[in-house]
Amino acid sequence: NRGDKPCLYVIDGRFTVNEINTFNMINDSIFKSGVLDYVTIVRTKFSNLRNE
Repeated sequence: NRGDKPCLYVIDGRFTVNEINTFNMINDSIFKSGVLDYVTIVRTKFSNLRNE
């Protein structure tokens, strides 16, 4: 353990082709060090989410 911390990648709605391309671009340029093992993708704005 090198003191790695979790990283959140937050998307607004569905994970579209554009989101995938953006994520891959970030992954190729920033996440080369293996931090991808610590990334959690968080989706927001669910249109049919109900508060129960």
